[in-house]
Amino acid sequence: WYGISAVSFFVDLDNNGRWTPGVDIDIGVGALYSGTSQNGVWALSRAANWGTGTFRIFADARDTDGIWAGPTVYFDLLVT
Repeated sequence: WYGISAVSFFVDLDNNGRWTPGVDIDIGVGALYSGTSQNGVWALSRAANWGTGTFRIFADARDTDGIWAGPTVYFDLLVT
């Protein structure tokens, strides 16, 4: 384990807690905002027009060996 090499973000439209091709919205891969790959903050900025509602945004981290690492993190975004 060397650290995180990528964090992928997606909107979980079917609310199943995992990426579903053809259903969920891929937002993209974040960038290391501050800190190091072992202890840093990853961020992604996107403009989107999804309409109103509550959207669950997930972030999956991949380590430097390309293996999915750690628990999936999510937050709910309320668009009014």
